[in-house]
Amino acid sequence: SCKLPVHKLLGSKQTSKVQVYASAGQMGCTVDEVRQEAERFREEGFWGYKIRVTLDDYREKTKAAREGLGKDLCLMVEWNMRLSNVRTAVNAIRNIERYELTWVEEPLSGSNVKGYTELRKAVNVPISGGETLATRWEFKERLDKGCYSIVQPDCDVAGLSESRAITFIASLDEVLFCPHNWHNAINTAANLQIMAA
Repeated sequence: SCKLPVHKLLGSKQTSKVQVYASAGQMGCTVDEVRQEAERFREEGFWGYKIRVTLDDYREKTKAAREGLGKDLCLMVEWNMRLSNVRTAVNAIRNIERYELTWVEEPLSGSNVKGYTELRKAVNVPISGGETLATRWEFKERLDKGCYSIVQPDCDVAGLSESRAITFIASLDEVLFCPHNWHNAINTAANLQIMAA
């Protein structure tokens, strides 16, 4: 053991603070519950709120979340790869882009490289993804084809070193990095080290 924090092993400390958003708004939440969560997270000081939606409820939930957050906080919409094709994704995103979304996450299957390329060109909302990808080469293929505005590797899938490499190659294309974090405190700690490096 070299008794160093992981961020030093990955390079050097670039920051000691990161902004966090609330990832909630689960599929089973009602529209009213989404609005109430948004209001609560605003009061608690989060810089944004991410909700999960389906084709049955995305309009109402996105509107409710924006109303609860106000205009000055970030709102992200997670589709969990539920949209079956580009046309459906384009129509859905255009229906909610007026709510000033920070990004739309994983609208299509992660393997649909062509679809993500077409989608990103067709909408005015940043597209994020990559939580199921394990290597820099998978990300590089998608970055070269313009799939993402924001890459979201998951340390639980890609690991620390690979996630750091993904962050670097994304920065070469001026693509933002926001780690995917859903699993547990260990994954959160790993993501914080990458964000600090």
